[in-house]
Amino acid sequence: MAQQPSNTTKYLYKIVPSHPKPSVSAHGNVLGNSTPVLPPSTLDISSNFIHMSTASQIIGTLTRFFATSGEQRSVIYLLRVPLQPLEEREVVKWESPDAKVGGSRDGEGMFPHIYFNDAEDEEVGFSENPDTKSRRLWIRKNEVESMMEVVSDIGCAGWEEGLKKLDGWLV
Repeated sequence: MAQQPSNTTKYLYKIVPSHPKPSVSAHGNVLGNSTPVLPPSTLDISSNFIHMSTASQIIGTLTRFFATSGEQRSVIYLLRVPLQPLEEREVVKWESPDAKVGGSRDGEGMFPHIYFNDAEDEEVGFSENPDTKSRRLWIRKNEVESMMEVVSDIGCAGWEEGLKKLDGWLV
């Protein structure tokens, strides 16, 4: 199932809005247990997989789905998830953003999507019928290495300035 990304890709990133804030410790480290970090997004529920980005795809994803006007500050969080454990479990597919075309990660056309699919990941989902079993659509705390807050600056339409502060973390 898993497709091989660039050899330099070590992490995948999940962009989450500022509400609800993901659960973290006072030092910004993710708490070490298996409870969900945050509920699944509406997009993840409708797609039935978890949308992720590589470091180089973050700015495009932010621009498209989290546009800022520059008139006020906006806040998002980036969850950094190590890629290797996900690949070992064979739960990552490299696909077009709509998941209609799959393949290897060449350039920016293919996005990492997580399809948790084994018995340990089948849990009651976020559907209208709470008895319905469905694919897990959230990332657990023990799957996230770290998290950073990104703030857009007033007067700057976009996330570029906020992302500059992540130099060395966003790799």
